[in-house]
Amino acid sequence: MLVLDVGNSRITIGVFEDRILKDKYSIPTNRVGEICSISNVEPQKCLISSVVPEVNELLCELLRAHFHVEPFIFDPFVHSPIKLKVDGFVGTDRVVNAYAALKLIGAPVLSVDLGTATTFDLVDKNREFVGGAISPGLRVSLDALTEATSQLPEIDLELPDRLVGRTTEEAMRSGAFFGYASLVDGLIQRFKAEEPSLKGVVLTGGLATFLAPLLDPSYKLEPDLTLLGLSFIGEER
Repeated sequence: MLVLDVGNSRITIGVFEDRILKDKYSIPTNRVGEICSISNVEPQKCLISSVVPEVNELLCELLRAHFHVEPFIFDPFVHSPIKLKVDGFVGTDRVVNAYAALKLIGAPVLSVDLGTATTFDLVDKNREFVGGAISPGLRVSLDALTEATSQLPEIDLELPDRLVGRTTEEAMRSGAFFGYASLVDGLIQRFKAEEPSLKGVVLTGGLATFLAPLLDPSYKLEPDLTLLGLSFIGEER
């Protein structure tokens, strides 16, 4: 099975065999043609989660031509495997992540995706997706800080080794990482207050591995949560 998570900046591609992620690829979303560089893959199914509708048509054409498979674009409002108790639009990736967390841990469960934005998505005790919270991501917050000030430099994403920074860069790194970890832990505690019987929290997203050492160790780290969720949905179709 071939699954694709189409994000604003990158497309992450997973190749599953017997429920095991055998290979993973990543290409820029604005260079979708690079998918044709993937070889030795003969999928029986192909499932897409996309938050960039304008690339879907070209992507599907490339998948048909290169992999000889008919792609299926997952629409949470038509194909969701869990009941959605939300008002209006909700991102496809949020529903996929919540469903994957439900399959991995059970209900109620919270999935937290640490990417460009940080999303917190709750499946309640009735196994229903009831919404969540969205915060600016760590990188977005840092970019806003440097753009809005004249003397603060850009810094690399590196874990600080102490809270008290002795240089401007160290102080920024401390505030960014420890501050953002406190934001994540604090919001999770608020979700636990809303859903006291919460079974667990699953972390995913590009920055999850960076931040995990600063967060509560009881959280489950699953970098490939979206791909796993798509594979679960694909199995059931």
